[in-house]
Amino acid sequence: MLSDMQLDAQEIKKRIDLVEYICSLGIDLKPVGAGEEYRGFCPFHEEAEPSFHVNRKKGLWHCFGCDVGGDVISFVMKWSGVEFQKALLILADAGIKKQGGILEAAANYWHACLPSSTSARRYLERRGIGTSKLTERYRIGFAPGGTKTRDKLFSSGFTLDEIKAAGLVNRRGLDAFFGRVTFPLAEDEEVINVYGRSLSNRYRHMYLPGRRDVIFNIENVAGEVAILTESIIDALSLVALGVGNAVSSMTVNLTAHQVETLTKRFARIVVAFDGDAAGREGARSVRALLQGKGAEARLVDLPDGTDVNSLLMDKEGPLVARKLIEEER
Repeated sequence: MLSDMQLDAQEIKKRIDLVEYICSLGIDLKPVGAGEEYRGFCPFHEEAEPSFHVNRKKGLWHCFGCDVGGDVISFVMKWSGVEFQKALLILADAGIKKQGGILEAAANYWHACLPSSTSARRYLERRGIGTSKLTERYRIGFAPGGTKTRDKLFSSGFTLDEIKAAGLVNRRGLDAFFGRVTFPLAEDEEVINVYGRSLSNRYRHMYLPGRRDVIFNIENVAGEVAILTESIIDALSLVALGVGNAVSSMTVNLTAHQVETLTKRFARIVVAFDGDAAGREGARSVRALLQGKGAEARLVDLPDGTDVNSLLMDKEGPLVARKLIEEER
């Protein structure tokens, strides 16, 4: 019979999506072909060509450059420099109910920091989502650097172990979400993750470890029709122009939970993913998944190299918004 620790390890490996977890740490992975393989630059050594491979279905990773690999637990052990049991604790705490309090506190602190960051406010204005109405409604924030977030959470009564388990500090003990605009992701009125959007190309986009397979803005949509966008910023760009039924999956590879959430809530879904190969292929796949669940799904074919936000920021943005609305009928 398996020990309690072995059983916990098996349950954790079943629950954690290895690709999503690794990407949540700011490590870029790209799909290889149409299967479950992903590849990127190894986070454990410098290299000129990507040799770090992850298999989503098997839940395994391997770097052919430094010849190390394993499962999600061994990844956390190497990434965080911890022993087996500590890695289990980090993973067990990722995305579960008791984490909601600390993520809520972090999101609220970052929201309070936004007014003092000129660069973050200018970024949001350039993307057309900088109004006080939007930033308040969606609790958009800004994560400062150093240890400001960590210290704020300390003062709020959270322990260092809780802060580490939530992924809010990096290996050096500094704030993980530095210099990013932040967007809380909620489900059933609980913050289960936070998306951090870089202000420049120097830093990567990030999520916190744990679940992020929600449908952004779904709780604010009335009616049985939704416009599904690839990014949060795309959805908020539509909301800013009065298209209140815009939602985001934050990925072109929807999970079963996201598909179920959409099809239970909406009878018709307009998919408006980016105008590139990945966006178009993802849109076709999503349409098939939605139709398989009985929903009506239509695709919006955006011009090459564009996304919803870039189109809406053009002088004809309101016209583009109206055309998207017409796709609903």
